[in-house]
Amino acid sequence: MLRRRAKPLLGTLVEISVDGFPETSQADAAMNSAFAEIALIHDLMSFHRVESDVGRMNASETGDAVTVDMRTATVLLAASQAAVESEYAFDCTVAAELVASGLLPSHPSLAITRAASVRPVWEIDGNCFVKLAPCLIDLSGIAKGYAVDRAIAILRQHGCGDALVNAGGDMRHSGSEAAIVHLRAAGDPGSLPLALKLCDRALASSTAGGLDAAGAGALSALIDGVSRLPIATGASVSVVAPTCMEADLLTKVVLASENPRHPMLARHGAEAVHYYR
Repeated sequence: MLRRRAKPLLGTLVEISVDGFPETSQADAAMNSAFAEIALIHDLMSFHRVESDVGRMNASETGDAVTVDMRTATVLLAASQAAVESEYAFDCTVAAELVASGLLPSHPSLAITRAASVRPVWEIDGNCFVKLAPCLIDLSGIAKGYAVDRAIAILRQHGCGDALVNAGGDMRHSGSEAAIVHLRAAGDPGSLPLALKLCDRALASSTAGGLDAAGAGALSALIDGVSRLPIATGASVSVVAPTCMEADLLTKVVLASENPRHPMLARHGAEAVHYYR
């Protein structure tokens, strides 16, 4: 029997759908565990919480070792590899530019810094994070996808047959019965021009747009890691990939490079299924 629940997490509404549990109590236990894992990842990687792993990393001095949760270390390692592979089109140190724009809050102990001319400016070894130069880290461009992946892993551990975790459009399906997903048209949220079958795959979408610091006008919250400038507003992309973390970060690479056939897509077994600019 199909069961569905939703909770506000990760700055959006997270919906979990499961099928294949004979008892409601089993489905509830699986979904409770999955929601708890998502909440933990949010707490660990929140830029806004000074006590989070990200908050402690940002408050650290150059050369200081910061021990982080292995979940955070996993995301940091993926972010580091993606930065190198994308030639820094994807770069989690663009938090400095977002703070300068008023789109992220500053930290009382931090001076806002731009990325150093020599990269990398930080490293992760096991679960030990070290700044190599002053920088601000923001993992929001990859952590939501990771949280979706972890929720799917938890549901599988509970013996779930078919499942779909959807975090505000970033989603992953598990099982043999495909889910039908409708993609909205950029600039026309009432239009659903594309439908696709998602089966044991993940989908993430990103749109360059938002509000400026005063709450008016359009100012993209997506930053090109190379130019350190906002990506042109109105651009959007949806990427299908094996995992939601890969799909999530690859949307930023496509938007920053303006290349829906970026070589990273093929290397990760991914595809840009909808691109607009």
